[in-house]
Amino acid sequence: MNIEYALSDEDLEFIKIVFEKKLALEALIKSEGISANLMQDLISTYSQVNFEYTNWWSKKIKELNLENTDYELKVDFENKRIVNI
Repeated sequence: MNIEYALSDEDLEFIKIVFEKKLALEALIKSEGISANLMQDLISTYSQVNFEYTNWWSKKIKELNLENTDYELKVDFENKRIVNI
């Protein structure tokens, strides 16, 4: 079965922001000279961002009625769609 689900501009903006946050947090986490407290805050924030993204995916999977399937899905940014791989 071929899956294609058009993403809204809101969805695309959300994903873009998530990836920007993750990249920034990853860079900070890898940098040297960060205090233990700040590192804990960064890791906590990174976990929260991942949680938000996981929740977004869960909602999309439910919208597509794919909860009990083995499809591997990805975001096709070029065509603004969710597709199976």
